[in-house]
Amino acid sequence: MERKNLTSSDLQHINVVARKAIIDTFKYYNFMFEAYDVDSVVSDTLFKVAKSMDKYDASRSKSAWFKTIAERCACSYIDSEYSWRYHHSGMVVKADTKDEVVEFELADREGSERYQADFQIIVNEKMESVERVIDSFGEKAALALRLYAEGYTYEEMQERLDMGYLALKTLISRYRKELRERVAA
Repeated sequence: MERKNLTSSDLQHINVVARKAIIDTFKYYNFMFEAYDVDSVVSDTLFKVAKSMDKYDASRSKSAWFKTIAERCACSYIDSEYSWRYHHSGMVVKADTKDEVVEFELADREGSERYQADFQIIVNEKMESVERVIDSFGEKAALALRLYAEGYTYEEMQERLDMGYLALKTLISRYRKELRERVAA
């Protein structure tokens, strides 16, 4: 049996399709996420696609196959994150699975509302802090980071920002590193 390999265009295609599917899945389940959540699930998706490439049926659309794997990875990520968050908040969680969709029912209603309110305050404060740092980078860098976080392709960002590929990639890499350092401090 011939081994199927991923080409660089396949990797770019997976990245674009997976980011969209993951963000849509997170929004569908009202999961509060940040760029690192999406990046983590994209990595999982790339790993699973590469691992199961020999099982790919060529009669099926690659986009649909990538999307399905990305959605499953996103649901698994949501499941693990909810479990971790509620475990660390001291609440009991009851999971009910139907068709690979995980719905959570909180046992302690009062505790869960307090936890959600506190968690939302922390997330909002962190997002405001991130937004202030991004705004301090200047208009072009801020727009590039926001487009990158929203899952735009480099080609789309190049058109919008009127920049070359390498300059854009360098700009995003530099300011993502700067953002991580300044937010962590």
